[in-house]
Amino acid sequence: MSTTQLGILLAIFFVIAIIFRIFRLKKDKNKEEIPSENTLDDPMQDLFFKKVSNGHEKIHFLDISGSSALQNIIILKNLFQSENIPYYSEFERFNAVYGGIVTSIKFYILKDDYANAIQLVNKYKETSPNSIKVIEHDI
Repeated sequence: MSTTQLGILLAIFFVIAIIFRIFRLKKDKNKEEIPSENTLDDPMQDLFFKKVSNGHEKIHFLDISGSSALQNIIILKNLFQSENIPYYSEFERFNAVYGGIVTSIKFYILKDDYANAIQLVNKYKETSPNSIKVIEHDI
């Protein structure tokens, strides 16, 4: 096979790949959009944003990483919700895609809730100590 024939085959391959990609994009546009992380129903995150917009101070409270990050975040969200502590988690969906290998999940709370939140996390860390890093604050 000569280099001219190889070049023609590569050009045909790329044209077919581009056409396939265009049809696939058109097909994907017709699908229902999945809501982003910030639009999912989570009453505690909604409450967090409402309070922050009303002047409450937020703090970066936790970094959660590792292969069990998503399991930890689910448990922590349930604990915080049971104690009525508003929160916001950042990079949660990103970690669901990449498995926690790229970045840690950032967890924010209101400064007013720090004392209650630190007690909850310390109790939880007794069962899962290695994957949760508390961001220290002088409050």
